[in-house]
Amino acid sequence: MLWILFVEEMQTRIKLGGSLMVGVVLVCWVAFQVPAVERRVQTAFEQTQRYWEFGGEQAQTSVGARLEHWRLSWRLGQDKPLTGWGDKGVKEGKRAYVARGDAHPYMLEMGHSHNEFLEMWSRRGALGVLMLLGIYAVPAFIFYPTRRRLTKVALKDRQHYLALRIVGLSVPVCYVVYGLTETFFELSIGHMFYIFSMVFFFSAMKSLEMKVKNA
Repeated sequence: MLWILFVEEMQTRIKLGGSLMVGVVLVCWVAFQVPAVERRVQTAFEQTQRYWEFGGEQAQTSVGARLEHWRLSWRLGQDKPLTGWGDKGVKEGKRAYVARGDAHPYMLEMGHSHNEFLEMWSRRGALGVLMLLGIYAVPAFIFYPTRRRLTKVALKDRQHYLALRIVGLSVPVCYVVYGLTETFFELSIGHMFYIFSMVFFFSAMKSLEMKVKNA
């Protein structure tokens, strides 16, 4: 999908974009014909609707638990907006909210809020959120392919170079999307994959640039 944005010819870009949209629609339509998928989607809609109607009473459902924890994490961050509660303090904050009846007791059984940004907001405050945005934005800026950057390599290597930049750009983009429903940086594998993939794609990209300098 990202590759389409960097196709130089507008007509080709439109054709590829249109084909992609049609393909996505067809895949979604086929998926909804599968009974198991249809039931899961229907359940998600029903749980979301019940949560908005009954609030914390629905906090033990799959969707309701996430929505309730998002609400709790947002309120915790509002209590300490600059630096947050910290790793230990956020647990104390949760217990305090539950004790006052402002959050469902089930929240104490959840280790995180299933949202990277809200988790950082409650634990590290605005400073933490800014740092998280920097972790995403800096690699995205480094890998973002511009016409000027593409001229750093030989013409025959330009397609490979563009591919490396787009793949490198896709890593932080995917982490942002994934972080909307999960806290991947809570896991060591989340850190390792992010760092090593950045190093790998950046090194491969620089190796193509060095071929021009050494020519």
